[in-house]
Amino acid sequence: MAWGRGRKRLGTSTGRGQVLGFSALETGVSYLPFSLTLIAVSAGSSRIVDRVTPRPVLVTGLLITTAGFIVLTPVSGMATT
Repeated sequence: MAWGRGRKRLGTSTGRGQVLGFSALETGVSYLPFSLTLIAVSAGSSRIVDRVTPRPVLVTGLLITTAGFIVLTPVSGMATT
């Protein structure tokens, strides 16, 4: 039970600070790649949707998400420090 709670908390800023021992600055910097990727993909996909219908964009996004979940399936949830 405690393992599940700890694993869930790793994705939060509090979890990165307490579980992984990150400082506030390290936690913020560790979220930058994710945030910048979201901004870039959002801008790019809005341009693509203007040119084509939304359906192919949504299907492509779902396929990429599914592939990501499949790739990450064997990853253990245990943190190592």
